[in-house]
Order: sequence, then structure tokens, then C-alpha cells
Amino acid sequence: MTALLTFIGAGVCLVLSSNLLVRSLTRLSRLIRLSEFAISFILVAFATSLPELMVAISSAAKGSSSLALGLAIGSNIVDLSLILGITIVVAGKIGVKTILEKMDTVYMTVIAVLVLLLCGDGEVSRADGMILLLGYGLYLWNLFHGRRFSSQTDTRMQAKKSLLQLMLFLFSIVGLLISAETLVHSTGQLAVSLNVPLVLIGFILVAFGTSLPELAFELRAIRRNHKSLALGDLIGSVVTNFALVIGISSIISPISISSVLILRSSMVFLVIVVVLFNVFMYSRKQLSRNEGIVLITVYFCYLAAQFIIERMS
Repeated sequence: MTALLTFIGAGVCLVLSSNLLVRSLTRLSRLIRLSEFAISFILVAFATSLPELMVAISSAAKGSSSLALGLAIGSNIVDLSLILGITIVVAGKIGVKTILEKMDTVYMTVIAVLVLLLCGDGEVSRADGMILLLGYGLYLWNLFHGRRFSSQTDTRMQAKKSLLQLMLFLFSIVGLLISAETLVHSTGQLAVSLNVPLVLIGFILVAFGTSLPELAFELRAIRRNHKSLALGDLIGSVVTNFALVIGISSIISPISISSVLILRSSMVFLVIVVVLFNVFMYSRKQLSRNEGIVLITVYFCYLAAQFIIERMS
């Protein structure tokens, strides 16, 4: 019971710290006149993936790197099924012409296939981690190539406001570190008390909790009528989770998965959501509410399958 309460408390602190980080980064970016593209990338593709990254680094440093893999794969299943599904349902429909023109979907799919290949033997080595980081570097190069990073408006940064936002930024980073450390510790205790593999906790509980910042941002973007921006940033977050989170974790501590059946079932659902995402994207050049409902249904099927497998093993 204590481990569960600690887990919930740490998860709440992780989400609150992440939200504070996003707000402070947004305001800092605007104060120093960063372009809208740079702000949007910082917001979701990196900032909202910080919970996953912090938990992954902390777990890898403790020798629990399987949690990091479960977290990254689980988070992306959540992002591409539940989070995306809810976003589409709320929006009604989302046009995808801009996303298709920028080839973001292709890069995401390539990175996903790379992860599947590297995890095929049930282990992600340091060499595999370097490959993933190289892939992430190429993704960033393509993303930023020819982009404008700062606006041309010649306005001076307001020192007091900037200092305040910088302090909030540093405070949120400390909050993320402490809550991630606590979350990893309580996750281990929870896995022992429930007698379930650590990787399963990562696939389901931790993955859902650390995906909440993405959901908050997508819904906020939809309310402001930035539908395609919300979709593009979600893709960036998925790539970051795959390449950066798994890459750094495996370099710190090579990942070895003992629960092969759970890993394979998650890989199957990962393939399903990636294939569905691509089919929906390229079929009518827009995502409809019915397709959002399908994605949400797939997520709950994934949860049911994981629990059934755990009971059978």
C-alpha cells in the first residue's frame, strides 16, 4: 500500500513538474524571441518527453534498464493510440497534409522499425544505443535544416521576467529529478509486492503517467485550433522516446529483457498502432473521429492483452 501511494504521489509530482517546465520554457523562448517552430519543438518533442527521459536515466543508473525500455515502448503505444485517439475525437478531424509533406511520418516509422529490429534479440546493447542516438541526430538535422530559430523582431529581453522564468525552469528540473528517482524506487517495490515483472509496470503504469504532459499539450493545441501542430509535435515526442530515451538508457546500462512474452506482445501492439497510424494518415489525408475511436479501442485491447499474458505466465 505504501509503495502504491508513493508511486501515485511521485507520478503526480512528475506531471506537475513537467507542466511547470513547459510553461517556463515557453515564456523563456518568447522572451528571447525564438521562432514559433523552435518553441513548438522545445515544448513537445523534448520538454514533454523529459519525464520519460528522467525516469529512464534514473532506472538505468540503478541497473533497472528494462524499466526504461518498457517505459519508452509503452509511452509510444499510449501516445499513438490513447493520446492520439482522444485528440482526434476532441478535434473531430485533423488535416495531415502538412505532416505528410514534411515526411515526419516516414521518419517516425523508420525509427520505430529500427527499435523493433534492435530489440529482436531481447537485448539493447550500448552499440544499439549509439545507433539510436545517431538516428535521432539525423532526425534533428532533417527537422532543423533550413529552419529559422529566432524571430527577427529586435526587442530586448526583460531581465526580471527572464530571471523569474529561469528560476522556475531550474525548480521544475529539480522536481523532475526527485520525482523520477522516487518513481523508479517505488516502481521496483510495487513490482515486488504485486509479483509482476518490472517491465510490465513500465509498459502500463509508468508509461501512462509520463504521457499525461503530451495529452495536456495536445488538448491545449486543439482548443487553440492548432490541430496539425498538435499532431506534428506528438510525432516528435514519439521519435524522442524511441531514439533518445532508449538510446541514452542502453548506453548507461545495456538493456536485457527477461519477460520475453510481455516484450513480444508489446512489440505486436506497437506494430499495430504504427501500421494503423500510417493507414489512417495516407488513406484520406485526414484523421477522422471514427479513426480516433479505433485507436482508443486498440489501447484498451493492449491493456487487456498484457494482463491476460501476465496471468497466464
